[in-house]
Amino acid sequence: MGMPTKHPRIAIVRDPQVDAALKAAAPVLGPTKPDATLARELVLRGAKAVLDDPDAELDRWLDERGGVVRATRSFEEARALAREIAKDIPSGGPSISDMLEEERAERL
Repeated sequence: MGMPTKHPRIAIVRDPQVDAALKAAAPVLGPTKPDATLARELVLRGAKAVLDDPDAELDRWLDERGGVVRATRSFEEARALAREIAKDIPSGGPSISDMLEEERAERL
């Protein structure tokens, strides 16, 4: 008996995350579809989603590290904002280098 396709096959371990993804996708993609068909559809849709928004993975990675968001301003905009904020800082205080050194000392 021959294989129904000439393309090579891949194996996917059905760990708890894959199992949850298949169970969540079944009602949307077709509850009677075989798991292999659901897995293929999820792989294809996932690849399209990554290509449609290449920054989404960076956003996810940053979010996992405490809700950090990527910069939405250009370097020039950020520099202009920093200059504007710096105008309100009173002169005569410690330098930023001194403040950072003090912060580092407190953490160690």
